[in-house]
Amino acid sequence: MSFPFFEKIDFVEEYIPSHKILILTVSDKNSWSDKKFQYVKKKIRFHYSVVQDDKCAYCRRQLNFGGYSEPIEHIVPRADNYLWMFEQKNLVLSCNACNSCKSGKSTLKPAMLTSATYPANKTDYIIYHPHFDIYSNELEFEDNMFYKWKTNKGKKTIEVCGLNNMAHLFYNAAVNNMNNDYDSVLDKIMYPNKYGLEKKDVDEFRKALVRRVKHLKKLNKAK
Repeated sequence: MSFPFFEKIDFVEEYIPSHKILILTVSDKNSWSDKKFQYVKKKIRFHYSVVQDDKCAYCRRQLNFGGYSEPIEHIVPRADNYLWMFEQKNLVLSCNACNSCKSGKSTLKPAMLTSATYPANKTDYIIYHPHFDIYSNELEFEDNMFYKWKTNKGKKTIEVCGLNNMAHLFYNAAVNNMNNDYDSVLDKIMYPNKYGLEKKDVDEFRKALVRRVKHLKKLNKAK
């Protein structure tokens, strides 16, 4: 089953001239936090919220309308090349779960880390690149729960962004109302090899799901 959302980002809004000049003042990876860039980042956040239909670039979970308070994600981390921190094809919106898990992990092939210009070929990257790759060519979403890779790039994306970790599993279970289908959820996570899940993660998820369902039943009885 493929995601019914955007496959790749086809439109990038140009910075206005004054912003281009401002961006030239970047001095290191920590410049991203400078207050002088607040308005530029607001403009970036709103633009990508529109072209991404308010969906995370990696897991496709729903984001806040307009990208409000959501992380602006650097596909190539600032630590790898801070001069690309405002490169528009290096920017997307992501959810906090993907952003936290991906963090500063490298996404470029080693040979491209010293490139003088931003790598513009999808083969330069080891994970799905939202501006260059077609999502459904790399990944699938199965059983309304799990992410399944189609290519090595898709497999690496699942690993780097933690797409099958606890945070994403809980979100997918909740958003698809699986709390009311307890047996079905447990059946799906009984086969970790199908989705590349570690046994310890499956056991942890099962225990947490049991606690969650018991808590929800208590809340329903109290109503």
